[in-house]
Amino acid sequence: MTEKIIDAKFKRCFVVDRSLSCEDEGANNEEKSAHLLYFHPQDTEVEEKIRHVSLCLGLVDFSKTFDDGETCETVEMTDEIWVIRNPEPDIWYVMVVALPRRENGTSSSSSYQNAKPKRPRGRRNVKKEERKGEALTGSLEPAVLHSVLKDMHEAFVLFHGSIREAIHPDGNTTETDVISRTRKKLRKAIKIRDGLENDHITSTPERL
Repeated sequence: MTEKIIDAKFKRCFVVDRSLSCEDEGANNEEKSAHLLYFHPQDTEVEEKIRHVSLCLGLVDFSKTFDDGETCETVEMTDEIWVIRNPEPDIWYVMVVALPRRENGTSSSSSYQNAKPKRPRGRRNVKKEERKGEALTGSLEPAVLHSVLKDMHEAFVLFHGSIREAIHPDGNTTETDVISRTRKKLRKAIKIRDGLENDHITSTPERL
């Protein structure tokens, strides 16, 4: 039997500005993702991006309830590790890396013997999937991953200044708030209009 170590794999990285978050339940995907400044891989579906970001921010908020408002910076799961960094107010960097795995292989003769009998699918398939590799928990040093996020932010600041200044050069966030409130009012107006139409209620024509 041979043993193979599968290297760690970079899975996702994203940057979020929570001050741009849309709290309106009726918001569409474009509005829900307005606070997402960067996401890799870029070809990820919008719905999946929103799901990943919502899960992470929910975890951040949940962690505050356990340690006097302090947020978690590292989350190590069964097969991946999350590192979270908050370099500026409301600006969050998140990196997700799949942990290295240990894969147990077999020789060609034993593989032939194992492949010869054909058995019903089901539990057999589950065991085969489990043999693909065992995650090596504790094999990645979180400090190294945090330093990568730190370098990412410092490189941006070096060439462009802070992210907050890049989004609001004059420091005025009023315009963003007005747009958010206006969108919410428009959705309510459309909902009322649709309700009137569905109930076949017509308004009195305007007098000339």
